[in-house]
Amino acid sequence: MTLWRERRTELLVSTFGFVFGLVWLSGILLVFSQREVVDGEVVYVLGDHWRYDIEAYVRAAGRLVSDGSLYLQEQIEAPYLPGGKDYYHYSPPLGVALVPLSGLPEHDVSVLWFVLKSLALLAACLLMPVKLPVRALTFVGVAVSFWAMRDLVLGNVGVLLVLPMVVAWRWLDRPLGSVALAATISVRPSTGALLIWQLLRRRWRVAAWTIGTGIALIVLSAVVVGLDGYRDYVSVLGNMVTPGAGSENRDLGATAATLGLDERWIDLVRLGSIALGVALVLLGLRRDKELGFMITLAASMLMVPLMWEYYLIMLALPLALLADRWRPLVLLMLVLSWLPSAVAPALLLLTLLLLFVLPTRPADEASERSATAEGLPA
Repeated sequence: MTLWRERRTELLVSTFGFVFGLVWLSGILLVFSQREVVDGEVVYVLGDHWRYDIEAYVRAAGRLVSDGSLYLQEQIEAPYLPGGKDYYHYSPPLGVALVPLSGLPEHDVSVLWFVLKSLALLAACLLMPVKLPVRALTFVGVAVSFWAMRDLVLGNVGVLLVLPMVVAWRWLDRPLGSVALAATISVRPSTGALLIWQLLRRRWRVAAWTIGTGIALIVLSAVVVGLDGYRDYVSVLGNMVTPGAGSENRDLGATAATLGLDERWIDLVRLGSIALGVALVLLGLRRDKELGFMITLAASMLMVPLMWEYYLIMLALPLALLADRWRPLVLLMLVLSWLPSAVAPALLLLTLLLLFVLPTRPADEASERSATAEGLPA
């Protein structure tokens, strides 16, 4: 009887958490999507931040249809700072996938994109292989975080990527997980560190599924964009200038620039950040596979020179694991995202530290836990 009451309480609390999160996200949508007419022109009440990124994605898809290229000529031909109006610097698969939206009104697309990402976030939290109350608390924590609000308002792709990463976690070392990981890598190449992690663990079949899916995505998108589309993508990546002091970039190099260090020291800091990320991935090989997965995911953010603050939304996964194995209070770190943005690198490093402090689990227990992924969330 006591067990039944505990389960009922958990279910009620969890249901409240999921409902609260959805209501909160609905409020963000209603507030930021409001429009008014100013001097005969329809504008957004809270400014142009709303739909800034998704507008760039959809316009890139429109360029693909009309001009045959996702990328602006100025990105292909000369150095540029990321974040500019209508700049698209993702790989072709995402742009190809968004072609069906390119013919719709931009306001409708922005609302649809917001709803789609909110539902994807809900699905991601429901699928997490952790206790039900932790799933609900994670959903609430992510929903009220600055990282999620910033991502959702801009229309970035980050929140959407949480879902395939959770699938990769839940079905770890299984084909479905590898397919989801490949889809994530196609949009955010830094997560390719997890493919390297698979190879380092000698999970050859799992890595083959990841590589095979990646090749399939390249081939299928190349049918639409052609080889020139991928040549343009390589040029765009090569021309991208790493944002420094005064920008929204929060990698350790940009942090060093903000502190006033000269270019030589900034380069050394970035090299040190990459070396630290690699070392943490290697040390993570000694942990159980779930911990190793989370360590690699978090460490991958140290290996790239561009980390917009809202990219840290991916920390929801390791924090959920920490909450499940240790203390749910650790999810308050999601709320700390509202602190000054300079704190962002510290939150990333603190998450990594906690992952290493957490005791590893025996291989048989970790395997049993992964086996539960075959069913739906309890």
